[in-house]
Amino acid sequence: MDLGDVCRVSSATMKSALAEAIEIIYGRSRSVYRGIGYEYIDFRPYFIGDDVRHIDWRISARSMTNPYSIDLYVREYIRETKVDVLIALDLHRSLLFWDKLYTLLYASTLILALANKLDDNIVFITLLGEKYIIYPSSNPRDIIEHIRNTICSLGDYPAEPGIDKLLTLLPVFRKIRGVMVLTDYAINPYTMLRLGRVVRTMNTGFGAIISTNIYEVKPPLEEGILYFTGISRGFRTGVMEAYNEIKKHVSRVKASILSTTNTLVELYGLEEARDERMRIMRSYVDIRGRRRKV
Repeated sequence: MDLGDVCRVSSATMKSALAEAIEIIYGRSRSVYRGIGYEYIDFRPYFIGDDVRHIDWRISARSMTNPYSIDLYVREYIRETKVDVLIALDLHRSLLFWDKLYTLLYASTLILALANKLDDNIVFITLLGEKYIIYPSSNPRDIIEHIRNTICSLGDYPAEPGIDKLLTLLPVFRKIRGVMVLTDYAINPYTMLRLGRVVRTMNTGFGAIISTNIYEVKPPLEEGILYFTGISRGFRTGVMEAYNEIKKHVSRVKASILSTTNTLVELYGLEEARDERMRIMRSYVDIRGRRRKV
């Protein structure tokens, strides 16, 4: 993959994500609770214990298609209370497969735009294998430009993920409210399990956004023939055997994350990320409010 093209596409992706985030955050739908620090972002089903003042009766009425059940919906709001959040973007070589890198950059931009609206303090860590870049800033919009500059100046991507390095850095940041990790499934499940446990001891919200691709977990064909130069015959190989091992690894990583948090967003490409942009932004709201497993 040409790294010049990576810079160009990454810049376009982040510019698009920023425009979409601004449209969502500053759109026409506003909270009726103006002046008390709330911003309306979406609807969700009503659960026992929810404040009945937040029920949206119009949406609820339109959803009542079954005369024998009552489906109520409440508005979701963002509490605009300034908090400290750590976001880690794990850059490594496997992200160059299909549009996995662009998917994470899109999600990162959405989250940082929302953090900017909420006036949060963000500590942003770019993980580069054994190396890392810490970019503390009170303005998350500055971090978006920092990410773009990092991507465009990166000569090569490390072969291994940098989650292990994040484990050594976390104890320094004791006052953070939430930790968000953006990576893919090319990570050690035991490392993610340790990371979740460390975050839990810090009484901090923990979330993960995982970029993947359908062809990482599902083969394009079940059987293939390999031909080698200088050899007149081919060798038949079972593709499913390799993919079964991949599925086991993905399941272990996913289980490790879900054992310590409810906030996992799995994205199968850039188009799905666009469809799930509200879910991505809600995941940030969850971790900054310490919504996690106990």
